Amino acid sequence: MFSRSSSAAAGALLALIVALTACGQSETAAEHMQEHFARVEAVRDAIIEGDLEATKEPASWLAGHEAMEGVPDGWEQHVTQMQRTAQMVVDAEDIETAASATAAMGGICGGCHQGLDEGAQFTIVVVPSEESGVVAHMLRHEWAADRLWEGLIGPSEESWTAGSEALGEAALDPEDAPDEVGVLAQRVHELGTEATETLGFNDRAAVYGQLITTCAQCHILMEAGPGTRSELAGR
Repeated sequence: MFSRSSSAAAGALLALIVALTACGQSETAAEHMQEHFARVEAVRDAIIEGDLEATKEPASWLAGHEAMEGVPDGWEQHVTQMQRTAQMVVDAEDIETAASATAAMGGICGGCHQGLDEGAQFTIVVVPSEESGVVAHMLRHEWAADRLWEGLIGPSEESWTAGSEALGEAALDPEDAPDEVGVLAQRVHELGTEATETLGFNDRAAVYGQLITTCAQCHILMEAGPGTRSELAGR
């Protein structure tokens, strides 16, 4: 259903790193943030693909990685929160638990960024065209879910709104997919509607956790598995 890590999110992070360096933070601190972001994104991608085992290595790195000297004031608490939440992913025995913790990590990223003068800013990329069929529909899900992720980690109200509105559009035609997939697709749209009314990191993380759980369930059901995001991105 989904392509690999959002290029818009990666680009915004790079801009944030540049801003950190420009405002006097060390290059090492900026690289530290980049390392964390890469691991969190790796966990998220594994969840979406329904690959619980693939979450363990990057989550273990996050759980054991100590805060370095010279980070901006207040970062220590975010690093501690990240360690604890990442350990929940390591300990998780099912996708739903791991997804909830992964979404919470996204909220922690957003809370940290919110405390900086130069928060992450995103350019909303063009939404895929409204074509019929499962693949086209899932590509729009991809687009929307990536915007919600940006909205969470940014934090970005514009991205969150764009993603929630896109997910709230008409559900997949039942004739285009097996019954089980149609049920999961309908759940995605229900979560989009819920997301439009959700405020605050905790509540938004809860919605996003349910969303990526649903995506994972669909991939497992369709036996899509690892690589599905990359495959669809090339279509």
